[in-house]
Amino acid sequence: MNISRVILACCLCVSLYLYRTVSAQQLVPDAALSSEANTAYDAKDWVKSAALYERLTQAHPEIPRLWFRLGTSLQELGQLDRALAVYQKALAAGAPPPYAEYSIATVFAQKKELDKAFEHLAKAMQAGYNKPEQLSSDPYLEALRSDARFLKLVEQANHNLKPCAYAAENRQFDFWVGEWNVETTNGAVPAGQSRIEKTLADCVILENWQSNGNPYSGKSYNIYNSALKRWEQFWVDNVGGNIFFYGGLQDGVMDYWTDELPQPDGSKLKRHLQFFALGSDKVRQFSQGSTDTTSPTSARNNPPRRRHLERNKPMILLFRFILMNRTAGGERNLSSISNLAVSYWLTAARPPQRSTDISPNDKSSAWPSGSRRLSLQKYSARTFADFGRTAETTCSVPAP
Repeated sequence: MNISRVILACCLCVSLYLYRTVSAQQLVPDAALSSEANTAYDAKDWVKSAALYERLTQAHPEIPRLWFRLGTSLQELGQLDRALAVYQKALAAGAPPPYAEYSIATVFAQKKELDKAFEHLAKAMQAGYNKPEQLSSDPYLEALRSDARFLKLVEQANHNLKPCAYAAENRQFDFWVGEWNVETTNGAVPAGQSRIEKTLADCVILENWQSNGNPYSGKSYNIYNSALKRWEQFWVDNVGGNIFFYGGLQDGVMDYWTDELPQPDGSKLKRHLQFFALGSDKVRQFSQGSTDTTSPTSARNNPPRRRHLERNKPMILLFRFILMNRTAGGERNLSSISNLAVSYWLTAARPPQRSTDISPNDKSSAWPSGSRRLSLQKYSARTFADFGRTAETTCSVPAP
């Protein structure tokens, strides 16, 4: 029995060796042939390219790219009927439908069968074809361009290329886009610059913040989540801070909330961030937070009173207060932005009697009894709730 097993094992080893040797010998000519075909294709030597890809498709009919290149070579040689048949084989083998259908459409356009050309272009668009520039410049489609159907196809290709640009939900936050000089609402103290731009095919509203007088900066990424039917914002900065908001447009206001954030004392903080579009030339941003998260609807409908300066400039925008909180992992030191202390007033009772020349450590009588202020040295989320509920600044468009 043992001898039989040894003999069987030896036979298997020999068979495997012979199989690998034969396979390796077959791969060498395939690799060389493929390289030669690729060189001919890139050089637009269509006669040689067609002959070589003909051989490759016979050896590897399961590879759609080989069929596709053979079809292109035949089409360039004017062998349109053969090219159509080969493109169909490429499609059956798994070639991407947007490009296979597009190529089939170009062949029909060359054959002057315009209705069939439009039929397959429509299939390409439905499959996601997204190259409007190619569609508008392809010489094989010249006969189609005077037809009204062609303009609709170009529009559909643009839509496929930038779907967010055409979705109403994705355009709800466009009122925030622009370049702003930011200043505090109270006192009009310059705070920084904010550039808000559309990016990633207009799917993302990107905020770029840079403080005045110190290196503090940050970005937020805003996008409409079509699966959850809501807007989402993720803020990050250059000192390791981050926060996630979600919400949506309600009565013309972009309304963002966070989840309840656990605090060191066991309480939970909920952040609320709002953007108000006040006509075509004014936007207000308002940030608040509370440890009372039992009735967010009430907080939304009855926001705390606030004071702000509306300057007569082309555009006004309220800048976010960057909440840096203390977590179980340790306290975050905000000394790097302490010189912006005058930019952020959090009032639970009365505002301070003055709004300038107050340092982070100032304990003078300039702060009346009953008023509360922020220490930017060590700041916790709980302190935010104790000090009050609001933070505001304003910004305007730079002068031309």
